[in-house]
Amino acid sequence: MPTMGFAVTQAQKDQIEEMAGSNVSDYIRRAVLGQANTDGILHAIEERLVSLERNMHRIECKWLELASNRMSDGEAVPPELAGVMLESLMLLRSIVSPAKLDAAKADVKRSDLPVWSL
Repeated sequence: MPTMGFAVTQAQKDQIEEMAGSNVSDYIRRAVLGQANTDGILHAIEERLVSLERNMHRIECKWLELASNRMSDGEAVPPELAGVMLESLMLLRSIVSPAKLDAAKADVKRSDLPVWSL
């Protein structure tokens, strides 16, 4: 297999060796040649974000439609929306760090609203 060489400073060499662990060649190969794969991954992420944005828009439209229909009936939160709100809250609580959850609870308390807890 052909070899390649390149010049780096001592500090750069030390940094590369520290980040690479035991095999510098494999690390550099993955870092350099993995870029093409990264571009594909970024494209897939971008497509997913566009899809999520469309879904969020549909949800927002449905939310506004349900809310406006129920507001005339005097109902605070329509049952259709209560389920969505609870599901969203549970999903968010499962992915957020405890510190961020505590900060969010503090914001709710400052707004003089009750904090929901399990």
